[in-house]
Amino acid sequence: MYKLPKLRFEYADILNMDFKRNIDVETLLKLALKGAGNEKVDDTAQKCLESFDENIISLALCEAAGDALTLYRAKKKRREQAEYAWRIGWYIACALGTQRDYPERPFYE
Repeated sequence: MYKLPKLRFEYADILNMDFKRNIDVETLLKLALKGAGNEKVDDTAQKCLESFDENIISLALCEAAGDALTLYRAKKKRREQAEYAWRIGWYIACALGTQRDYPERPFYE
């Protein structure tokens, strides 16, 4: 029995989707396979469509979209915490008069 491969959307792919038009399951499946790092996207998508019911694939795609959102929120929170920690260190360095030795504000993606 063929096992459903790991699916993961990239957050940018979700933002670029046009939800006003119908998007077929095959296109979404290919995007999710590409986001998970699958090399043979077309072959794997074809095997999945042949082996599984469309409802099962749709549920897996919904879960992959939720995972992408969760990962994005976690990354955003880590970035905010790192910026907050840098700012506290900067204020301490200013209070001690050593702000010239303090590293520049890092660039967060």
